[in-house]
Amino acid sequence: MRPCSFKGFYRQILLMTNELTSLNGLGPRSTYLLKSIGIHNKEDLFDYGAIHVYMKLKSQYKNISLNFLYGMLAALEDKHWREIAATRREELLMQIEAYKTLEAQPRKRRSANTNQGTT
Repeated sequence: MRPCSFKGFYRQILLMTNELTSLNGLGPRSTYLLKSIGIHNKEDLFDYGAIHVYMKLKSQYKNISLNFLYGMLAALEDKHWREIAATRREELLMQIEAYKTLEAQPRKRRSANTNQGTT
């Protein structure tokens, strides 16, 4: 068995614990901002969805641009962010508007009748 150098071991640990920085489209600042709202890896980003994460970031940090959204999608789809920007800009703008519309609507309370028919 070949011994592993400390530097190599440390690098592997960093890659395992900081998966976001190894993704296409996300740099150190993006990673920091994502972690500040609880997104720690690609799975978290996928589970919440790029639009939801973008809107959450936008509400907390006013200087978040569409490029951040492109970067997140690039990370999820393993593409360059410019490709996302060029091919999906209009679609993403519509999704953002739909998200804003849904968020602006008052949340409906669950009715007490949802469990009717059960004893």
